[in-house]
Order: sequence, then structure tokens, then C-alpha cells
Amino acid sequence: MRQIRESAFLRISRGARAKQRGVYALAFAVLLIPLIGVVGCAVDYARIVQYKSDLQNAVDEAAIAGAAALTNTDSATATAASGVAANYFNRAILPASLSVSAPNVVTNTTSTAKLPNGNQAFTVQVSASATVSNTLFSVFVPSVNVSATGTAAEPLVTADLSLGHVNNQACDKNILSIYLVPKNTGGTAYDYSISALSALPQTSFVTVGPTATSSLPPIGANQPLGIRLQNETGGGTCNYGANQYGSQYQAYNLFYSSLLGNGMSPSETNNSVTYTAVTTTINSKITQVSVTRPTDPAIPPGVTTTTNTGSQLSLSTFTPGLNCTQSSSSTSGTGGGAITTTTYTCITKYKQQIASGSTPASTSGNCSLYMQTGVSQTFVNNLSGTSSAPTASSGNCFNPTQAGAAYAAPTCSQLSALANGGNAPAAVFWWNDGGGTSDDKDYNDAYFAATCTVSGGTGSGNTEVVLVQ
Repeated sequence: MRQIRESAFLRISRGARAKQRGVYALAFAVLLIPLIGVVGCAVDYARIVQYKSDLQNAVDEAAIAGAAALTNTDSATATAASGVAANYFNRAILPASLSVSAPNVVTNTTSTAKLPNGNQAFTVQVSASATVSNTLFSVFVPSVNVSATGTAAEPLVTADLSLGHVNNQACDKNILSIYLVPKNTGGTAYDYSISALSALPQTSFVTVGPTATSSLPPIGANQPLGIRLQNETGGGTCNYGANQYGSQYQAYNLFYSSLLGNGMSPSETNNSVTYTAVTTTINSKITQVSVTRPTDPAIPPGVTTTTNTGSQLSLSTFTPGLNCTQSSSSTSGTGGGAITTTTYTCITKYKQQIASGSTPASTSGNCSLYMQTGVSQTFVNNLSGTSSAPTASSGNCFNPTQAGAAYAAPTCSQLSALANGGNAPAAVFWWNDGGGTSDDKDYNDAYFAATCTVSGGTGSGNTEVVLVQ
């Protein structure tokens, strides 16, 4: 009887425990749904935060890339900068599960944007959004939209050309102009080629010396600046006839500093001009030269015929081998009264010209420009009409990649960096115009110091692209 009672008790006890387990299972099942939601929310929230950070990095980097390309107010430059930013964003490495929309790029070149220190800047803003598909939390919310915006600024700077230090010690007439190195046709890089420079309109060249005629607008700190030397043979204080490179009296020659950025000599431009020279000689002395010469590049294309006379004219200028080839000659009269008329075909071709056609590049291709850096502000302030070029430049020609070539088309960011160590933020351009019947290579025919200052606000400001949002 007792055993029967115990068995009944056990059956009842086991039934109670089974019911209890069922209650626990039901309670766990009920609690599992919000638990999955909490865990899923935590996991997916962490993914969303990471993906938003990735998206923010992408728009920030794209904005910086675009701002670095936004260096002036030209509409083509703004379009190119937008393209650079968009391409940079599109190539960003983002999670494959992130469904990203096309970026929206907005450029601002109105000079109204401000850096935190109050200085003016050009800006590029890149915005983008993306859809993040949830995992565990997708039961409740299938996906979440995230967005990010990045704004980068290119500080505006003003080129201080130290106009009081533009000097000229040449017999030739020399004019210095500054220009913005142009972009390539795609707007993705700067074009240092002859063709790009020759295509610039005359309005692109701002005369800085001996007398400044205008000034540059504010530009981006990463815009390369080039210097053009416009040389008029014998147009300064004397008429010595043709120089040793074949350039005739009052003929114009153009030299561009930024050509060094392409590994070329500044003289490798349109200086190679073929012309005809007719000389009249009595007793082996030239008494008259008539030439057809190239005109001032600021005047519409054409030719002008001029006649040069005087004892300074040298017969050796026209001897074969010095850029002239005799094409005909006739003599009238005899003895001391004999008059010889000779026609020459000449070409204005500076011997430092390199890599032209089949002519190989010369290791000493630059006899026109010497760049000096590492100078003090006192040195810059004391530049005068009697200053001498650095000893290292005297009488030398240089490989186009040497003699400070890295600063032949400097940006204001580069010039600002030169101020480290107590030096002035300046690069000094020392030009040799190749004038005279021999080339002295003294590099003091035209020279000046270029510095840059940040426009707007106070203090020195920034000279590199910065994130402002």
C-alpha cells in the first residue's frame, strides 16, 4: 500500500516538473524575441556606426582632393575640381554590402567662404548617402539610411611679387610677367608643355616689372605660378645687331620658367624663327642690315621689316655656323669702294634649346634661369639694381632639373614651406637673357623675389588644403 502511495506521489511530482519546464520554455520563447531584437540592434548599430565612419572618410578625402584642384575662379577649373572629387569618391573602398548613391559635389569660388581663423578660401563640399541592410535586427527594420558630408577648403593667397625689387641690368629690354600654369584639357593636372603656354592669351600674363600694370586675383595655395621673360634684343639702351643666337635688333623672344617643370629649358619656346638678313658690306665692315623679324608677341601676328645701321654691327654674326647660312652674294665696284651685298637665311635658335625634333636633350639645357631659395628677409629687402646673382650661377648652364628647377613654377604652399629655419618665404628668379654678341651668363639681366601671403583674416593662416566640416 505504501509503495502504491509513493508511486502515485512520484507520478504527480514528475508531472509537476514537466509542467514547470513547459512554463519555462514558454517564458524563454516569449523573452527570446525581444532578446534577439536587443542583440540584433547592438550588432547592427555597430555596423551602421562603422559604415557611416567609412562613408565620412570617403567624402572627406574626396573633398580634399577636389579642393586641391580648385585653384582659381575659372569655371573650367571648378568643373574639373568637381570631377576630381567625384572620381575620388567613386574609387573609395567601401563595404560591398553598402548601397551608395552618387556623390553630390558643390564648389564655391566666390571667396566668401572662411577658414576657422577668418581667412578666405575656395571650398569643395561632397555629400553622399547609403543604405545599410540590417542583419539580426532586419526582423524589425530591414535597412537604415546613413549620410555624410565633408567640406574642404583651399586657402586663398595673394602673390607678393616684391615689385620694388624687379631689376634690369641688361642692354636688352626685359619685361617680366607672371602667369598661372594652365591645366590640361581634362583638368586633372597642370600642363607644362610649350603648346599649353603658347595657347594662353596675352591677358593671362600680368606684368610685374619693371612697371607693374595689373595684379593677380586671389588664387589657391596650390596653384603653380610661372614667370615669363619677354626679351627685346638691343631694345634697352643699345643696338649691337644680332645676338649670338641669331636674334635681331628689336626682335622679341619669350622665356617661360615653368618649362623647367617639364624638364625643358625656359628658352625652348617659339624663339626659333627663320628670317632673312641682307647685309651691305664695305671693306669687310657691315654698314647696313635689313631683316624681317618677329614682332612683339603682344601685337597681333605679323612681321615688320627694319633696317639697322651702325658700327656696332658685326660681320661675324652672319658667318656660317652662327645660326645663319649664306644664300647669295654679289659685289659691285673694286678696291676700297667695293660694296658687297649678301643675303643670309637665319634662325633665332638658342643653343640651350633641347629635345627638339631629332636633337637629343642636353644635360646643360638651361642657360636662362637660376632659382635661389634659402634667403633671408633682409636679403630680399636689400635686392637692388646693383645686386649680383649667386656665385654658383655665374657663367654656368644647368641641367633643366637642377639650379632650383623645383621652384621655377612654385605654389604659395611651397614658398610658405621655405620659411622654415628662419628663411624668407621667397624664391628669387635670376634671369639671363642671352643678349650681346657673346653670352656672359651673369643671370642679372632681370631678377626679383616672389613671396606669397594669405589674403583675408589675420595672421599667416594656412597654406594647405584643410577640412572645415
